[in-house]
Amino acid sequence: MNEVSSPMPATRSSFMPLWILIALFAVPMLAAWWLFFNPEYLPEGRKNHGELIEPVIPLDARFGLMDLQGEVFDPQSLEGRWVLVTLTEGACDAACTEQLIAMRQIRLAVGEERYVVDRLWITTDAAGAPELAEQLPGMHVALIGEPGLEALHEALPAAERDFSRMHILDPMGQLMMRYDADAPPEHVLRDLEHLLRATRRWMIRGAADGNR
Repeated sequence: MNEVSSPMPATRSSFMPLWILIALFAVPMLAAWWLFFNPEYLPEGRKNHGELIEPVIPLDARFGLMDLQGEVFDPQSLEGRWVLVTLTEGACDAACTEQLIAMRQIRLAVGEERYVVDRLWITTDAAGAPELAEQLPGMHVALIGEPGLEALHEALPAAERDFSRMHILDPMGQLMMRYDADAPPEHVLRDLEHLLRATRRWMIRGAADGNR
């Protein structure tokens, strides 16, 4: 009676096609993750649309922000959320109003995650702010005086005046990105969507670490 030969154990070389297939799928994902957090290595034109503020600027008491009722505006009330910020000096003209409306549209465009996105208008114009705030409900308004204005300009990395630009405040209350005055709202939206995706990853990772 002929003996039935037992199957030969799989050799390392027999798994080579499988490892190649895994690498083909894994490497692009790992590269995308690394490049997202290291955008300086991206080719020109593929970086985030906004300009990173380095170092970041905590929106703290040194700027002397006040609310429309004359009370101290506490930036910590915005912590935990991504905040679209517009800075304006003097009366809010048509371009300023358009930018405030764009902030509202950007927030709505992120869909379900709009609940972790807020809006803040920092202005020197105490007279015209209440009317505009009433027209754009849900927008936080903070008044800034001359000393706070100068402190803000000194804190910003560039010498140019940053009013009429849109900025992004991170969940820790720090100005971390800014845009040209004529930047399309779509650019701000894309960057914000990327930041929200990254936030989800951090939250998922933090929850997983906490459950270990």
